[in-house]
Amino acid sequence: MKLEQLQRVWQAHHQLAATSQSSNFATETITKSVKFEATIWRRDWIETCAAVFVIVMFGSMLFTDDLRVISVLGVLIIIASTLCVIWVLHSTRTHQSTIPPDHSLLECARVELQRVEMQIKLLRSITFWYVTPLTIGAIVFVFGLLEPLWVALIGAGGFWVIFILIGFVIHRMNQHAVKESLVPLQQQLIDLIQSLEPDPPLCE
Repeated sequence: MKLEQLQRVWQAHHQLAATSQSSNFATETITKSVKFEATIWRRDWIETCAAVFVIVMFGSMLFTDDLRVISVLGVLIIIASTLCVIWVLHSTRTHQSTIPPDHSLLECARVELQRVEMQIKLLRSITFWYVTPLTIGAIVFVFGLLEPLWVALIGAGGFWVIFILIGFVIHRMNQHAVKESLVPLQQQLIDLIQSLEPDPPLCE
C-alpha cells in the first residue's frame, strides 16, 4: 500500500470515529493493519538486500576457474532461487486491490483483509518457495566443493541435515507468526467488515 493509500485508510477511520459507536474497535483494527503493512515493507526490503548480497557473493564465484561443474550448478540454483524469492515477495505485496478514490472504511477493510490473507498464504507455503530451493542449491554447491566422492557424500549429507534443521526453524517461526499475529488480525478485519456491512433486507 502506498503512502497516500495509508492516508486514505486513516481518513476513513477518522470519519468513522466521528460517527460510529464502534470507533474504538475500528481504531485498533486499522492501527494494527497499518503497523502490519509497515512490517511487510521492512521485511521485504531486508530480504531484498540480503538477496542482492547472496547474488553478488555467489555470482562472483562464476568468474573463478577453480569451481567444478557441479558447484557451478549449485551457484546457479542459489541465484535462481534468490531471484524467485525477490519476485514472490514483490508480487505478493503489489498484486492486491487498491483503495478506490471514493473509498469507505468498509472498502479499506476489505483491501486490508485481502492483503493479510495473501501474506498468510505466503508464509504457510514458505517451505516450497524459500527453504527448499535454497537448500537444494546449497547442498549441490557443497557437494561440488568436496572430494573424493565419499567425502562429498558425507559432507553433503551433513550439510543436508544442518539445512533441514535451519529450514524447520524458519518454517516454525513463520507458522508461529501466522498463528499469533496474522490470523488474529484476519479475524479482526472480518469482524470489522461484518460490523460495517449493511444488514440484508428482510424477506416479506
